[in-house]
Amino acid sequence: MNSELKILKKFWQNNGEANIRLISKEVGFGLDYTRYICNCLFKKEKIKPVEGKRDCYELTSRGEKELKLRGIIKPKISKKAGDLVEKVTYYLPKKIKLGLLKPDPQERGIKKPKEILVPADEKKLNLGRAIEKAVSFLKRSIKEEK
Repeated sequence: MNSELKILKKFWQNNGEANIRLISKEVGFGLDYTRYICNCLFKKEKIKPVEGKRDCYELTSRGEKELKLRGIIKPKISKKAGDLVEKVTYYLPKKIKLGLLKPDPQERGIKKPKEILVPADEKKLNLGRAIEKAVSFLKRSIKEEK
């Protein structure tokens, strides 16, 4: 867990609002480093300053969403009274790696070229004329012995 997530988690544990000094003591970071991380989180709009209080921030919906995506906060479970059906709401990130979701080339209609297998005896090596003559001589001598 990186520093930003640790600080966001502490904001969540303090009911979404906390002072920089309190967060610094709970996380174990220095005051300046905690203030720097809080400024970075503010620029990313994951926390916002509380009006009327100095060095006090509160968690925003983006910050909560980040914690839910990382699995730090469990997703909401909503129940319908009439159907008695439990529905779990999972939050998906905006950026999804599409490389993992692409189907196989055969499913997309792209045919893979078939590999041409050459038997080991007929496989030709480009090693030079002298070696090819030696190989052909040895093959002939083997056939004559049989």
